[in-house]
Amino acid sequence: MANWYYYDSSGSRQGPVDSDMLKRLAQFGEIVPTTKVETEEGRQSTAGKIHGLEFGTSYSPYSPAPVPPPTPAPVPYPFTSSTSTPMPSPVTSIQYEYKCVAAPMVLRIAVNPARRTADEAECVESYGKIINRECYDRWEFYSMQQITVENKPGCFSFGAEPEKTIYNMLIFRRQK
Repeated sequence: MANWYYYDSSGSRQGPVDSDMLKRLAQFGEIVPTTKVETEEGRQSTAGKIHGLEFGTSYSPYSPAPVPPPTPAPVPYPFTSSTSTPMPSPVTSIQYEYKCVAAPMVLRIAVNPARRTADEAECVESYGKIINRECYDRWEFYSMQQITVENKPGCFSFGAEPEKTIYNMLIFRRQK
C-alpha cells in the first residue's frame, strides 16, 4: 500500500499516511482538491488529481464520529386519549427463556447413486429432525445462527494464524 505525504494549511509536511487514511482526510475536509501531496518516491501533485479521492465535510477523521440527534420518546401503546389510562403492551409483557443446541457442522447424507450427489431434501430433513427432537415441553424453534470461534495458536506456534471454526447453532425459546 502506497504511503503519502501532504502539506497542511500552514504549509507543514504531514505523514506518511496510507491510501485509506488519505481518502478519509479528503472525505473529512482535512485535504481539499488544491492540497499539495507527495508520494514516498517524491512525486508531487495536488489532491484533486488523485483518482479515488472524494472531498467532503469539514470535521476531522481524528475526532470521534458525530453524535446523532436524540431519538424521540416512544409513543405509548396502544394510542390513548389523555383521559384514559394506557393498557400495557401485550408484546412487552411476554418473557422468554432461550436454549441453544449445536447443529451439525457437516451433514453426512448418503449419496444418490443416480446423480452422484447428496439429496437436498435429505439435508433439509436432517435439520428438521433435530428441530423436532428439541421441540418438547413448550420449546419452539426460534432461529439458526452461526458463531465463529477463533483458537489462537500456543507459544510454540510463533507466527501461525489463528484457527477459525464456524459452528451452527439452533435457538429455541419458550414463554416463562
